[in-house]
Amino acid sequence: MLTSEVSGDSSRPARAARKGSVRVRRGLYVESVTDEWERYRLQGRAVLGALAPTAFLTGPTAAVMRDLPMVGDPPETVFVRGVPRGRYGKDVKVVSGANAAGETYEGMRVASMAWTVADCARVMSRRDALIVADAALRTSGCRAQEIETVAAHLAGCTGVDGVRWVAANCDPGAESPGESWLRMVVTDLGYEVQSQVVVGNSRVDLLIRGTRVVLEFDGAVKDQPDSWQGAQSVLNEKRRQAELEAAGYIVLRVIWDQLSDPARLDRRIRAALGAGAHP
Repeated sequence: MLTSEVSGDSSRPARAARKGSVRVRRGLYVESVTDEWERYRLQGRAVLGALAPTAFLTGPTAAVMRDLPMVGDPPETVFVRGVPRGRYGKDVKVVSGANAAGETYEGMRVASMAWTVADCARVMSRRDALIVADAALRTSGCRAQEIETVAAHLAGCTGVDGVRWVAANCDPGAESPGESWLRMVVTDLGYEVQSQVVVGNSRVDLLIRGTRVVLEFDGAVKDQPDSWQGAQSVLNEKRRQAELEAAGYIVLRVIWDQLSDPARLDRRIRAALGAGAHP
């Protein structure tokens, strides 16, 4: 919520009021924000409030408003639909192509979930769009078929190939951005994988189909090993891995940094397959 608004004039009172405040967009400041993501949400609301009532947020901006996971820093641009192309500020990007469906979410006009995902796929990297799509399927009930339908409406538009790719590769089984990225990397390497496969008493992130090679993404769960919860989590993971290995599976753990080196991961997988990780 905007806590303080200061006009963009250069008078001494205005300059004094802006001192120590956080700039949301030109001429608009707030007293404080908790982080850059909160500032971006305020920026999105401010842009939406400045446009015609027909405007609604879409793409990465709508994804942020819906609390879908994003990787990296907040966008610099607010993505909107529902208004003609024009000059609305350097921080506004009007997304065109077909008539998207909009809806009200927490008092804001935003694109429907399928259109939000589709517009993300048009302006974001494959990885980042897949992370958004996986989360949308897992948390909102959105289906891949709905994204395919949007892709059909966008036939001939810029970025539609990205929408088709996301629709074909999204998976509600992914439980974190790291799992989504890991699946993309392994699939790009040519392996066919299954998500959230139940093996004995365990459920694994990814299983290379037709083998006993398990891929587990190590994320934030164990970021606090000094806490009781962190220590218990580590212990449970060790017990779980021991059970999998006793059943003949080879478990490869992957962290964020390793996802940027697909060739190295491929060598690890090939080594595991060479060690006899076949049924």
